[in-house]
Amino acid sequence: MAVDWYTTGALVVLAAWLLWKYLSWNYGYWQRLGVPCIEPSVPFGNFKDLFLGNKSPLESFEEIHRRFDGEPFCGVYRLRQAALFVRDAELLRQMMISDFASFHDNNNYVNEDQDPIFARNPFFVKGTRWKKSRSRLTPSFTASRMKPMFVLMKEVCDTLVRVLEQEGPEAMPDGLEAWRLCMRYTTDVVSSCALGVTGRTLEDKDSVLADMCRRLLAPTFMTNLKIAVAFTSPTLADVLRIRIMPLDVHNFVYKWVTETVAQREQGNVQRKDYLQLLVELKARGYLDTEGQGPVEKSTFTDMDVVAQVVTFMLDGTHTTATAMSFALYELALHPDIQHRLRENLREAVDKHGGQLGYDSINECTYLDMVLSEVLRLHPPIGHLEKKCTAAYPMTTASGRAFTVQPGTAVVFSIAGIHRDPRYFRNPDVFDPERFSPDNKDPTSMVAYMPFGLGARTCLGQRFALSQVKMGVACLVLNFRVCTTPRTPMPLEVDPNSFAKAAKGGMWLGFQPLVHL
Repeated sequence: MAVDWYTTGALVVLAAWLLWKYLSWNYGYWQRLGVPCIEPSVPFGNFKDLFLGNKSPLESFEEIHRRFDGEPFCGVYRLRQAALFVRDAELLRQMMISDFASFHDNNNYVNEDQDPIFARNPFFVKGTRWKKSRSRLTPSFTASRMKPMFVLMKEVCDTLVRVLEQEGPEAMPDGLEAWRLCMRYTTDVVSSCALGVTGRTLEDKDSVLADMCRRLLAPTFMTNLKIAVAFTSPTLADVLRIRIMPLDVHNFVYKWVTETVAQREQGNVQRKDYLQLLVELKARGYLDTEGQGPVEKSTFTDMDVVAQVVTFMLDGTHTTATAMSFALYELALHPDIQHRLRENLREAVDKHGGQLGYDSINECTYLDMVLSEVLRLHPPIGHLEKKCTAAYPMTTASGRAFTVQPGTAVVFSIAGIHRDPRYFRNPDVFDPERFSPDNKDPTSMVAYMPFGLGARTCLGQRFALSQVKMGVACLVLNFRVCTTPRTPMPLEVDPNSFAKAAKGGMWLGFQPLVHL
């Protein structure tokens, strides 16, 4: 019996040692190459607080950026994965733009069998498949195709104003939670511009559509954990059968989009929206490039259509609502800037016949300055990750040469670079003047990257900025955005949100200007 206990104990110790050895196997990688790094701990590497839900991805990566002052890059570990963390803006541009061929894939993973919709998202697609997808979708986002959508956005803006006026400031002394309000606005805009349907989420905040859009990328600890595991250990993600999009959301969206497509195909219905472009792409295999050159035909299935609609919805709701809510937050904290923006908008609108739309919005330079500063101080996605696709020689600050091997993850903190005093003076201060035509600093512009860098920058950024501009302009022209007793000051980042979000919500007041 004693022998059995000794044997069992020895086996347990051996198993524990083998597990520890397996988990820590790569932990000397950067040290051997002479790359500065933080001492990792089993099993989390350098991201214990992220995996335990104590810090958001944005905070975790920004913290590492701040720790290595004077170094162009450093090494980090996530679970067993060794990743190169780049913190120099010029080096990043060299790697992601000039040397794009060596870093043409994003470092992420989605199992296509488990998550067929997300697997077709341009953010997740790799190699030649990404290039082909990008080329056939690029014509969808030209200025000429975006301009008609401003009419649809204006209709939603009118509904937004009406709903806020009906609720009234007296009925909500603590204000409204700005991110949820902006999500309802962006969901209605995307519903109209992408699918040609009236979402009505502004009028019915508990609608099924509003709930499904929120849950596409739910701001929860489990969502963050799934993404972290999938990005760092695809094999483990497959074993655990991880899917990022909930199955009921997948089924709802697939049914909703395919039924709408069938109605258009059978009824010969045409509308100037994004879905119509996808229906055309499905039927013809290509889109008109408006004189930009020859096109290559390709197969485009119902699942491809659904995936691109979901991509449009995700980019046009979550990250856009984040940018819009932070814009309103900063305007509430800085009434002088809000007043100047309102006057600038009034001048632009008056110049264009009293109409808020494509021409008046693009006329308002100060709105561009305000939103550029919002995206600098509060980038919706705090970090990005690439994968080395070809051996890449580098040299450390101490002069030691090494090679980044294919398959190595390369990460960088957008939030960290945007708040780095090397690139932006007084980086924690909200100052739209740094983006005025006369004040733009070339050094700062090198470091400004709210939509990423290189050929894989966000394809829908033109549309996203347009709806944020329309939403902010509409609210500033009709309301005084102000703080309330529940407004977070200072702001604390929600550790459970992948995109930047305020812990406890971002509560703001909206006082109709006619009442002032």
